[in-house]
Amino acid sequence: MTEQTIDIPHAMHASLQSGKGALIRAVRDECGGVMIRFPSATSNSDKVLLKGPEDDVELAKKLLLDLANDTVDNHIYFCIVCVTFIKVKDLV
Repeated sequence: MTEQTIDIPHAMHASLQSGKGALIRAVRDECGGVMIRFPSATSNSDKVLLKGPEDDVELAKKLLLDLANDTVDNHIYFCIVCVTFIKVKDLV
């Protein structure tokens, strides 16, 4: 059994836990039931605790960090599309 703490920006915690925690449950199920603990909503901590068998914790770490990066990439893309739309709209 191993414990590992990973850094995911606090602002992204709600996105990852949205949908009644479906993403987190999917990661937990994929990784043999690894415990995933986010800090309380009132905390500004970026630390997410993972606990379980070492190989499963490593897989959960990879999946969570990939999900966090995808969330950032999708947000940036959405912002670019919105700004582009606003600029085109102003030209018409």
